[in-house]
Amino acid sequence: MVSLYSYSAGIAIERLRSGERYATINNPMENALIVSRTKNSIAVFEDIHIIHLAKCELIVHHEISEEQAHRLIEKRAMNMRTTRRAVAEKILKHYENAPERPR
Repeated sequence: MVSLYSYSAGIAIERLRSGERYATINNPMENALIVSRTKNSIAVFEDIHIIHLAKCELIVHHEISEEQAHRLIEKRAMNMRTTRRAVAEKILKHYENAPERPR
C-alpha cells in the first residue's frame, strides 16, 4: 500500500524530472514537500559553506592541510557533542579580527 505522502512526493519528483519546473502544483501537500526539501537543501549548502570558510581560516593561521583542518573540525565536533557547523562558527568568530599570518 502506497501512503499519500510517498504518492505526493513521487508526483512532485516526476513533475520536476519531466521539466515542469514552474508548473502550478495544486496539491498543498506537494507544495509543502517541495518547500521543505528546498529549505533543507539550502541549509545543507550553508553548512558546507561555513565549514569550508572555517577550514580556510585554519589553513591560513595554522599552516595545515585541508584534510587536517577537516579532521580537526570533525574531532572537535565529536568531542564537544555538537555539529560541525557550530564548531566552524566558533572558529570563524575566533579568527574574525585576527590579522592574516605573514607568509
